[in-house]
Amino acid sequence: GVLLSFVGAAFVIMGAESTPNIIGSDIFIGALLTLASAACWGLYTVFSKDLLQRHTPLQTTAIALAFGVLFLWPFSIAQVAATPWAEFPITLWLGILYTGLLSIALSYVIWAYGVREIGASQTAVYVNLVPVITFVGAFVLLNKPFFPLQVIGGLIVITGIYLTNRARIKMPVPRY
Repeated sequence: GVLLSFVGAAFVIMGAESTPNIIGSDIFIGALLTLASAACWGLYTVFSKDLLQRHTPLQTTAIALAFGVLFLWPFSIAQVAATPWAEFPITLWLGILYTGLLSIALSYVIWAYGVREIGASQTAVYVNLVPVITFVGAFVLLNKPFFPLQVIGGLIVITGIYLTNRARIKMPVPRY
């Protein structure tokens, strides 16, 4: 189910144009980076399972974010030093706080809670919904077209999620 869902996500991402993405194009490279991101997130989810047995979801999130800062800091220190922080309007600071606290920290804690409660594979497979929700949102909110490969991919993602989690879904057995 996990692999099937990942393949479905690839269909959604690669099918974002009326013609297939040409190898080497910016769209193709972006699609590959998106797929690599989903794979990395899946690995993070699997590897965080052991950590979640010893720590709370909040502690696990704090550890993950601390390591992220530690490893990204050397690549961004020059830009951080050159940023005119005092010139930022209050609305920008509020946006940064909103993004940091709700979009990142809270979502990581909820994700970690899911990994701890239902397992890594059953939780990780849901990351493949991100491109599906994105293309549906683009269609509904931005009036962007959708393409057959995206619809097929979306159905494959949902099927993969169902197959991964079907053991957790209690279906009544009919008695005859």
